[in-house]
Amino acid sequence: MIPETKIVLMGRSLGGALAIEIAAEAPARALVVESCFSSLGDAARYHYPSLAWLVPPAKLDASTRISSFDGPLLQSHGQADRIVPFELGRKLFLAANEPKQFVPIPDGTHNDAPSAAYYEQLKQFLAGLNR
Repeated sequence: MIPETKIVLMGRSLGGALAIEIAAEAPARALVVESCFSSLGDAARYHYPSLAWLVPPAKLDASTRISSFDGPLLQSHGQADRIVPFELGRKLFLAANEPKQFVPIPDGTHNDAPSAAYYEQLKQFLAGLNR
């Protein structure tokens, strides 16, 4: 069996919020989050302002939950993302504890494939966990 402290959790978009939920409860080695929102409520307010009240405040509140994770974080977000706006990604990042690293993806949209530059940063991040 692999101990939780050796597992790197990774999630993208909605999967990022779920990875954060797991990381808040288990002592994972590190967390990698791509194109994730600060909370489901924030995303709802962006897309459907008049219906956002239907989303319970604590539902997938990634910004609150990420503050319970104390390990290394690598977070990336496309600056042209219209599904999960860049500002929601920055809000999430600001709520995270150190050590943390944010990688903005210039002109990146929500469904773009990650760039070679991002993969290089991911590679360096993961290599740094072994030091």
